[in-house]
Amino acid sequence: MPLRLFFNLAVLAFLLLSCGHNRDVAEDIPEALQDSKLSAKSLYRSEDLVEALYAEVLKNDPALKQFDRDLVDFQQNSHKALQPFRKYHQKSESYYQSVQYKAGAIQDTVLRAKILALVQEHQEQYARRIAQHQGIMWQFEQNTQEINDLYILLKLSLTLPLIAQYQGSQLPKTEVLKGVIQTQAQLKKQGDALLAK
Repeated sequence: MPLRLFFNLAVLAFLLLSCGHNRDVAEDIPEALQDSKLSAKSLYRSEDLVEALYAEVLKNDPALKQFDRDLVDFQQNSHKALQPFRKYHQKSESYYQSVQYKAGAIQDTVLRAKILALVQEHQEQYARRIAQHQGIMWQFEQNTQEINDLYILLKLSLTLPLIAQYQGSQLPKTEVLKGVIQTQAQLKKQGDALLAK
């Protein structure tokens, strides 16, 4: 490798590693976006920066921290409260599935039709018995989805200003990129010269 090309690559590597960042506002950059916090792994797989930035906002906002705690507590407690009905309903549904399977094994079609009609009547009674419970479960699922949507919206609206600030203050200078293009042009010229021999 010619000495000049080696020197150009070394200067380019140095520029890539050291230039292009405004050091004066580094302390205003959220931790999740600071280069010192980026690991080698993060270069190859993306991190969830929304969650990382939200965690930083959360640390500094007591009302938001309380909301977050309340939401987690509610999710845990609500699932505990709904679990008895879910188990109850799952057992009934499992029973009716087994009935369909067993009834299918009855060879006498008249007997099979009679038992399936009886089971159908029983299922309808069961459905009426749990209608209010099912309505409450449906409402719970709707409310859960709305709360989840609001939570995502909250995270996005609180982290957008942070990424906007980073994008505005940390855009690297174009000189480094231009240096890469110049090095590519030199390499291309060298390769063309070697082919012409």
